[in-house]
Amino acid sequence: MDGEDCRRLSIGECSDPVIESHGVNPGEWNADARHWAGLFAHAPRASPYLTPSWVHAYVDTFAAGLPMVQVNARNEDGALIGTCLFTQRIDRRALVPLSRWHLNTAGERDEDSVVVEHNALLCEAGHESRVYADIAELVDLAPVDELTLAGATEDAVTRFCAALPHWSADIEWRDSPYVDLEALRAAGGDHLAVLSRNTRERLRRSLRRYREVAELRVEVATSVAEALAMFDEMVALHEARWHALGQVGGFASQARRDFHRTFIQRAHGAEHVQLLRVCHGKRTLGVLYNLVANGHVCFYQSGVRYDEGRQLSPGLVVHHLAIGHCLSAGFLTYDFLPSAPGEGRYKLSLATDTHRLGTVLLRRPGWRGRWFALARSLKRRFR
Repeated sequence: MDGEDCRRLSIGECSDPVIESHGVNPGEWNADARHWAGLFAHAPRASPYLTPSWVHAYVDTFAAGLPMVQVNARNEDGALIGTCLFTQRIDRRALVPLSRWHLNTAGERDEDSVVVEHNALLCEAGHESRVYADIAELVDLAPVDELTLAGATEDAVTRFCAALPHWSADIEWRDSPYVDLEALRAAGGDHLAVLSRNTRERLRRSLRRYREVAELRVEVATSVAEALAMFDEMVALHEARWHALGQVGGFASQARRDFHRTFIQRAHGAEHVQLLRVCHGKRTLGVLYNLVANGHVCFYQSGVRYDEGRQLSPGLVVHHLAIGHCLSAGFLTYDFLPSAPGEGRYKLSLATDTHRLGTVLLRRPGWRGRWFALARSLKRRFR
C-alpha cells in the first residue's frame, strides 16, 4: 500500500489502546516479525495460522505484488497488545472501483491462494475486546468498501460484527472436524474405540491387511532438509492423484509452492510445522503436511499412494496413524479443517468433534455498498 493509503488508513482518533499502522515492504519485515513473535508468545490461544513463521513467509512471497499494511494496538504504556495484517485488492463492480481489505494472510490471487483458517486478530490474552473494538474503529474510518475475514474463528466473527454493527455482514459457516486428543487420552487413548462401527471395522481390516505384508511405521522430519524432502514427496503424490483424475492439484501455482517452502524453512526450527511420513515396509504410503501451534495440529495437505487399491483405505490408515503419533506426543487437538463442498467425509468419520469457522464479508453502509451488492447479485443470477 503506497504512502498516501497508509496515511489515510491512520486517520481518525481511536480510543485506547493506541492504534498505529504502516505499510509492509518485502524484505523489510524482520523487525515487525520480532514484535509479532513476542506477541504470539503471550497469546496461548493463537492458531497455527497466526505464527510469525506463517505470516513472515506470506510477506516474503506476496508483499511485492499485494498491497499490505500492518496495524498494531498498544496500551497506555506503549506495550504491544494486538496486531494484524490487512491486504488490499481493487476490483471493479459495474464500472465502480471496489476497495476490499482481507484480514491477515489472504487476498492474493485465487490461483495462488495459500488458504487461511482459524483466522483472527493476534491479541495478548485478556485484551481481546479492546483490540477488536479499536481496530474495527480504524477500519470504519479507512477508505475501504468491504472487509473479508476468511476462515475466521467464531470469536473473531462475533467480535468484528459487534464492533461494526452498521456494516452489513454475509457469513458462510463451515464445519471443521477435529479429534479432541485430550479427551481421547483421558478415555484411555484408543482412537478406534471412539469411531463408528463401520469406520472402526474398515480401519481394522485395512491395518491387518497392510501388516500381513509389511510393517507400518510413522516417520517425522527432524531437520529442515528432511522436512523439505518430505514436502516434495507429498506434492508429487498429491499431484499424481489429481492428475490421474484429470484435475489440477493444489500445488500447480509456483507462488504457492514458493510460499510453503519458505514457510517450512522458517517454521521447522520453531516447531510450527510437522512433516510426517507413514511407511509400509520400504515404501511410502502417505505424507502429511501439518501446521502446529500451542498444542494444536492442523492438517493442511496430504499425498497418499493409492496404487494398491482404495479398498485398503490408505488415506484413513495414514491419518489414523498420524493421530496416534500426535496423541503419544502430547498434542491437544488434531484438526482436519473444513473441506470443499462434497469432499471430506473421511474427516468426519475419523473426528470426535466439530467446531465452526466462518468466511465473512462485511460491507460498508451507503450507496456504494448497495451498488456492489446489486452487482454481485446480478452476476450470480446470470451465472
